Amino acid sequence: MDHRHVVPVAANGRMNLPSSLRSRLELEGGGKVVFIEKENGEVEVTTLRRSLKRAQDLVRHYIPNGAGTVDEFIAERRAEAEREEETGTPSEKR
Repeated sequence: MDHRHVVPVAANGRMNLPSSLRSRLELEGGGKVVFIEKENGEVEVTTLRRSLKRAQDLVRHYIPNGAGTVDEFIAERRAEAEREEETGTPSEKR
């Protein structure tokens, strides 16, 4: 179901989002709006929070379940730092 909102834009570019739209976008307490210009000339309006969640969901498909990539990265860096302390030289890049 399409919901259409006609919103006037002032000469300086300001506009007020209707309260029903702010409510749908969960912006009652304020926030940031993202305008995504599509190739066909249409513009999608979403929130920064929703846009970030969409990106995280897309990336999550490429990470194996249970993979702790950040924890693994930190562990590798700590091990590398320990090796450098022991040898006194930076380890070779792989």
